[in-house]
Amino acid sequence: MMEEPVANMIPSASVSVKGSGMSYTFDASNSKDHNGSIAKYEWTFDDGTSAEGAIVSHTFTAEGSHAANLVVTDDDGDEGFANSSIITATAATPARLPAIYSGSSLSLTNSVTTVGGDVMVRGDVTCNSGASVGGDLVATGDVYLTNTCHVEGSIRSGGSVTMNSSVRVDGDIDAKNAVSLTRGVRIAGEVRAGSVGATDGTSLAALISSGAVGGVVTGATAAPLALQEQAVVPVDPSAYPSSVWKTWTNFVNEVARSGAAPSWSPGLTTAPGCVISPSPASVNTSSVLLSGSSVIDARQPTSGCATVSLQQLTLRLTGDVTILASSARLINGVRVESADGKPHQFTIAVPGASGVIAVPNGLTTDARISVTLRAPGEVSIEGHSDMRGAISGGAVKMTGSAAIRD
Repeated sequence: MMEEPVANMIPSASVSVKGSGMSYTFDASNSKDHNGSIAKYEWTFDDGTSAEGAIVSHTFTAEGSHAANLVVTDDDGDEGFANSSIITATAATPARLPAIYSGSSLSLTNSVTTVGGDVMVRGDVTCNSGASVGGDLVATGDVYLTNTCHVEGSIRSGGSVTMNSSVRVDGDIDAKNAVSLTRGVRIAGEVRAGSVGATDGTSLAALISSGAVGGVVTGATAAPLALQEQAVVPVDPSAYPSSVWKTWTNFVNEVARSGAAPSWSPGLTTAPGCVISPSPASVNTSSVLLSGSSVIDARQPTSGCATVSLQQLTLRLTGDVTILASSARLINGVRVESADGKPHQFTIAVPGASGVIAVPNGLTTDARISVTLRAPGEVSIEGHSDMRGAISGGAVKMTGSAAIRD
């Protein structure tokens, strides 16, 4: 008598998921085939990609809810199915740079404004006239606020804080030493300091009852301040894997050709000079299209220029652009725009231990451009400027109407 063949049992698929951010590991190793073995593991992700294997890793390119479908096939060709749990992919938030970082004392005056950005200073800070800080104000030294200075965040000082006139602070104040104020100021949060008093003879109780201080006043002081040093500017092409590396001469020559500079123009030669401008003797255009991501090496050893200058230009970007220079100047109003409607980064950085960046006539950007100006020496901005991004220097000098937006 012949034995009846035993029916194959359908394999049981099982999925577990581990990970965070945008990258996850999908594990099907607990899948079972009770009368045989599993021969194949096939994954389909909801972003249209696929993979094979008992354990696979996958990085999603879009934030949001995602899942994976698993098909296991046993040695008899039968299939089992399972779906992963729903995961939420979130991109890591990049470290937030302060709107202004100064390696020495800083004066904010007139209409200097940071919109949503912090100010961090190694030294003392003076804030007066109509200046405002859209985030926190952190200083290793003393902080002096007067007139209508407005700090939308909190203040941390490694020294003392002095406030008078119509100063407003929307957060807390932490000071190692004394906090001195007058009846007209407004502090929305708490005050923690070595001592708190009024310079006009008003009692602390009267200051609180007048609304000058909205929160609790205590003698507890903050931990010592330890601001990080400026990050080192990378100068190796491997640090810019997605960018094309160009010399200053390559850059000026390309722009001069696109601007139809006359044949006699030095902008078309191997010695284009250290200033790029709309002049026929330079690039013959004020509108400069920079296609793709690039690093322009304008340092003196490669360009022959102790300082490179961009004069009266509108830079139109379709990628991230970095200019490395021994020193740099942006002259007669420079504007940076996105040419493709996408967000891009524009950076001027001075590697090494010295060198400055000067913007004597203002810098403006559209809303899609983020600018970083970084130098070991002074970064100075004069005149009208309105830009998104960050300024970082061994010293920072700002005059005129300047808005630095987060």
